[in-house]
Amino acid sequence: ADFGPQVIEKATEKNMGKLAIKAMAKTLIPEGQLRKYPKCWYEPAEDDLARLALRFTLSQPITAAIPPGEEKFFRIALDVAENFSEITQEEIEYLKEQAKGLEPIFRLSKV
Repeated sequence: ADFGPQVIEKATEKNMGKLAIKAMAKTLIPEGQLRKYPKCWYEPAEDDLARLALRFTLSQPITAAIPPGEEKFFRIALDVAENFSEITQEEIEYLKEQAKGLEPIFRLSKV
């Protein structure tokens, strides 16, 4: 479910800060598979996809984004922030295509 826009809208209405987490996450690690990166409990996007995912996040009306604790991704995040350019609609469509069929790391609660 695409619940991000509603959360951002409500937080903006209430004049609240918006903290972006897991911007470079790709999907859950399949059960039984070992973690490639010890500080990531999810499967992170790699290299160019990670950069693009973070640029998408930084193009949203957020207060701050927290990079992964894994050094490789932290360094990518610093580089993206230092050389930031807004994401294009074409790049957003590419991200949507890449995300098709992936298991989201967060789900809406059924409360």
